[in-house]
Amino acid sequence: MNAFMAVVIASMLSRLGYQMARSPILPRFAQDLGASPELLGVIVAASTITAFSSNFPPERSPM
Repeated sequence: MNAFMAVVIASMLSRLGYQMARSPILPRFAQDLGASPELLGVIVAASTITAFSSNFPPERSPM
């Protein structure tokens, strides 16, 4: 496998992991594993805070 394909696969896995965390799948998965309702709230909150803090502000154009 060349370096380009390794980067493509890593990027794809990263995006799939992010989508899983942002969709209802992760809390449902945690619930099936026996997580309490309070822990489900923490999981969703952590996912939201992580997504919010990892977004970069838009670049300002020079005037």
